Formats: sequence, structure tokens, C-alpha cells
Amino acid sequence: MMTNDTKYESPSIKHHLATLGLDSGVGWEQIKRAHRSLVSDLTPGPEADHRNVELALAMLHEVNEAFKSLSVRRVA
Repeated sequence: MMTNDTKYESPSIKHHLATLGLDSGVGWEQIKRAHRSLVSDLTPGPEADHRNVELALAMLHEVNEAFKSLSVRRVA
């Protein structure tokens, strides 16, 4: 059984991996886990301070853009 656990090492995507808290050479499953964890951590709760919500949403946007870019590269 083959798995699609491509290793991500291209210098052009190191920034996206770093945004997810990862180093080069990780597989797709690690990328998905890191993304899910960060989305969970950065999603503001009902008691969040307004300034913290703005920062969390900005960081969440960066995390989602990094994941989207890595996803597109995986498919391409």
C-alpha cells in the first residue's frame, strides 16, 4: 500500500512550513496535524479580549494561507 507522504523540502516553501512551526523534510500528515493544532489554538473563544481576537485572527489567516499554499503544491 502506497502513501502520499511527500517530503516538503523546497526552499520556496520553508516560510510556509515555519509559519506552521515545522522544519523542512516533514510529510503531509505532519503538516495537516500542525495546521489543525494551530487553528484550534488560534480560534478565539467567547471570553477573548478584542485586541487578542484581532491578533489571533491575523495569525490564523497566515496559518491558513500557508496551509493552502502547501496544499496546492502537494496537488501540483
